[in-house]
Amino acid sequence: MTMLLIFLSTTLAILTASCALGDVDTETASPQTPSTSVNHPGANPDYRRFAEVEGIVDPTNFSWPRTVRTSEGEITIDAAPSKAHALSLGHAEIMLAIADPDRLAASYSFYSDPTISNIVDEVAAIAEIGSDPEEAVALEPQLAIASRYTDPDLIAVLKSAGIPVMRAALENSARGNIPNILLMAYALGEEERGIALANEIEQRLSKVASIIEGAPVEPHQKPRVLMASQYLTDVWVAGRGSTEDGIVEAAGGRNTAAEAGVQSNAQSSIEGIAAMNPDVIIIAQPQESGAEFVKLLKSSGALAEAPAIANNDIHIVPARYFTTLSHWNVRGIETLAQVLHPELFSDIEFKDFFSPSPSPSH
Repeated sequence: MTMLLIFLSTTLAILTASCALGDVDTETASPQTPSTSVNHPGANPDYRRFAEVEGIVDPTNFSWPRTVRTSEGEITIDAAPSKAHALSLGHAEIMLAIADPDRLAASYSFYSDPTISNIVDEVAAIAEIGSDPEEAVALEPQLAIASRYTDPDLIAVLKSAGIPVMRAALENSARGNIPNILLMAYALGEEERGIALANEIEQRLSKVASIIEGAPVEPHQKPRVLMASQYLTDVWVAGRGSTEDGIVEAAGGRNTAAEAGVQSNAQSSIEGIAAMNPDVIIIAQPQESGAEFVKLLKSSGALAEAPAIANNDIHIVPARYFTTLSHWNVRGIETLAQVLHPELFSDIEFKDFFSPSPSPSH
């Protein structure tokens, strides 16, 4: 329990710092097989996709300068930015999937923390800065990319220093983030890589959906899934509208918290979990603290008859796949699909996304 408290105190400190910068993605890492994903520029990419992206002023213009419009106003980008500063983990994860690592102006401590980040290896050689806005200004990036959650005071400091700021509104679904990915790709001059990543997301989601929809079970029963976690003494569940909610649905499950009327991520209790009566409980947090939570759930008399407890159907999964506001939540869908439907996915090896090799053009 002492180690649990140490971990949680550290995590909460990291998250407090990250809130001042942008979206908070609470994730955890585990060793992964090297990726062989298909995110690379393909032949004849469909540039018409940019016409669908809100914020691109002239989607027929792929020369420089080019103009984008977001909630921070209209900005003109004179040339492909050699340095761009991502103010949130989600944006950094997207940027490192479509651009060379040396174009990321700086890293933050939580970018390199394996408990919350999917880009630990990619930022290992990138200089780290603190939360002082003046440190970001000193980088002199040609573009800063903010989320809807980024501190307005930080944005004001960057803009007053003459640094163009673009907001790309991160979404809590992989498919919903495609317009943001394409907007970032356009602003960075990485159209082909952006299209390739969008295509990969769609292909991977379609693969999971087609396997579930074509299952030889009639009718195919969707298990009632509860995404739960514990921080200190607080129990949290993921309800309707949360990132986890979309992942559960896409993985062929029913979100029992959403069905119980829970909105977004909300505090609950052991008794509340018992009332939801889940078939499966998914715990998206580090292994050590997750194991402590499993012990608590199994020791509760109130939960003894819940199917998830009675059938020992409780699983600890890498949280970094499940709460990230980037394309990495596709890995959450794939991971959960294998947990919920082993008879359908046991022979399939899903790979991580990867950062592209350096481009000779930058």
